[in-house]
Amino acid sequence: MFEATVTKFVKSVGEGSLVPVPDLDEADRCVPFAVCVKKNRRWFWQSPRFEPSPFLLHQLSTTPTEAWESDIEVKQHPLVVYNKTHNFSLSGKIGGSLYKLLEADVKGSDSVNVSAKFGSVDKLEVDIPALMILLQKKSLDLKNEFVVQVQQNKRKVLCVVVGSAQLTQEGTVEVSVMQTESETVDTSKLLPVAPNAEEDESFSNTNKKTFTLPKGTVLAYNVCELKVSGEGGLELIVDKDVEGHFDTVDAESSDLSLRETFSALLDQDETKRRQIYSTVVDLCDHPKDVRFLSALMESSLPEGAMTVEKLQGKLACDIETWKALLQLAGFSINTGGVICGPKEETATLECFRCLFEALDELSDEAMLLLRDCSDQTVAPPLIYLLSQTVSSQPTRKDDPKLVDLFRQANPGLTFVGKIGYMFSGDQVVSPTGQMSELHGALRAVFVLSALQESTGRHWCHLL
Repeated sequence: MFEATVTKFVKSVGEGSLVPVPDLDEADRCVPFAVCVKKNRRWFWQSPRFEPSPFLLHQLSTTPTEAWESDIEVKQHPLVVYNKTHNFSLSGKIGGSLYKLLEADVKGSDSVNVSAKFGSVDKLEVDIPALMILLQKKSLDLKNEFVVQVQQNKRKVLCVVVGSAQLTQEGTVEVSVMQTESETVDTSKLLPVAPNAEEDESFSNTNKKTFTLPKGTVLAYNVCELKVSGEGGLELIVDKDVEGHFDTVDAESSDLSLRETFSALLDQDETKRRQIYSTVVDLCDHPKDVRFLSALMESSLPEGAMTVEKLQGKLACDIETWKALLQLAGFSINTGGVICGPKEETATLECFRCLFEALDELSDEAMLLLRDCSDQTVAPPLIYLLSQTVSSQPTRKDDPKLVDLFRQANPGLTFVGKIGYMFSGDQVVSPTGQMSELHGALRAVFVLSALQESTGRHWCHLL
């Protein structure tokens, strides 16, 4: 629950440049002068992700034994006093994240309460002008293995932590699952608390769990991106409109058409495409499984970390369904039942990641309707409406291309209602503030519909 708590903390504090610490285990990696990696997402409307690294900036320079960051002043000042309780719904995208974090059987439950008592939180800030001057005399070691790995991925950018928000005293986080008398929680499935947090082993009849965060725990941090020249020269980027990069790497190309983006799936033979379709729609009947498997495909699966038995205990869908998905994506299962990640990155694996990332944008209710909405008689007007909306084009109910959407008992009409569309007279009122879900819906419906085409070529080519 640490991730959910610090995410709420960042939103409550209102510091637009603060990045929540992704995991309690990584809090120690989010201190001033630590290096982190900004990973730009696949789609332009999505916020980037930040991945802390185990390195301080000097350790990746051509003088790794000199801790030259000590020459830069770091100022500390009070930021906020924070003691709040938040209620999280167990449905929708956030609910799916909570499900993965809790790892608990919360069937029938509606919500989870998370009470964060952080007390006084201080902000540590690096003297940025002084750091900019210092970096003019420093160079990055372009042969360092970590630097090489980042440089090879054109969606990744090196950053340095220039500020952090941390506890000035011990803090606590209390989680309570709200249930009816007939509901139960399997507390044995709760994730273990990270080593640097002190867990209260008791779990009361009211299903509460409390753990303590030590003084100095980092909750959130600020970064500046780095521009790296072809010779390793470093430049700190302070202009928000300018992105860091390696001069030796071309800028990322614009989004491809949907047909081209998902070609590794859509260009399969008809038998394989129909297998992919049936596997994915079967999983969509279990939205929380989709969210868990999406995270699994994105992760670097350590050898022996996941077994068939362990994964089956986390998923509600049929074992053959999720095994089929992982094998289609390039995973393998050895004779001992250990699930092994793909040996290499493939176009097919990337397409599955893109598809499941799109599905993850949808609410549980919308995802449950995808089987019917991907039908060839339902999908065309749905895709048209979604593509018009994401392109900021106005649409009317009397548009000839939308006629079929309003026929009696069309599941597509229910689907667009679930993602926020409203209809007033002849006007189509598009959702506001839900661009990620709209883009996800467009990609999900497009791919599932195209997978059923007998020729493998969809009628619709969208940018």
